[in-house]
Amino acid sequence: MRGSHLGRACAALAVALLGCGCGSASEGHSSAGSTSTTSKGHVASLASIIEATQRERTVRFSGTSVLPPDSTGRRLTIDLWGATDLRTNRTEFESSSPGQPGHEDTIFDEGSRVYSRYLLTDPGPHTGTGAPWCWLPAKHSPGPGITGQNTLASLSGSNRRIQYIDQEVVRGVVTTQYRVTGGGKPPLDIWTDAQDRLRRLRWTHGGDQQTDTTDFFNFDAPVTITIPTNAPPCRP
Repeated sequence: MRGSHLGRACAALAVALLGCGCGSASEGHSSAGSTSTTSKGHVASLASIIEATQRERTVRFSGTSVLPPDSTGRRLTIDLWGATDLRTNRTEFESSSPGQPGHEDTIFDEGSRVYSRYLLTDPGPHTGTGAPWCWLPAKHSPGPGITGQNTLASLSGSNRRIQYIDQEVVRGVVTTQYRVTGGGKPPLDIWTDAQDRLRRLRWTHGGDQQTDTTDFFNFDAPVTITIPTNAPPCRP
């Protein structure tokens, strides 16, 4: 890809989010269409969580990805923040890592293209602001917690099971934590609000070497995602 596209840190994020683990069934779990029997009070089903989240037109998110240790044992941390328009299946976000000279802008046009550009935080007089937009075919999923479509897909499927864990306050909202396993997909921890909407998602994968956590908020807030015009294909 052109220049630093997707940027070293962001390229690592893009690759890492394509990882996949396999969950296993366990006692006391329920199928996607039924509720768990291991907790008190209201307990959501995977079907109700998917339905409640799909009803929202837009959602904003903020997340952190802790990558596997490098050759020196250091773990790279990548922060990202953005928004998804569930009506158009488009997602845009910025991502950055401590010590990096800039941040990556990314737009996923689901089923079509991935647009990217790297912007310098403090460009010098002769460096410009960074590379312009370029695009790649949207061949791969960015993983749960980024696009709305893929996040919901991670919860669906046969033999996917949900287990009540606890209650916790997420961004000032009382939520219920569950663990989702089975179905040949990565195990996930999810937190839902009183309307069964997703408020947090966390998954550990890559041999338990990487952890990605995403918070969801500002449902139905105005979101406009504009696809770059005249962007060329990204160069290797």
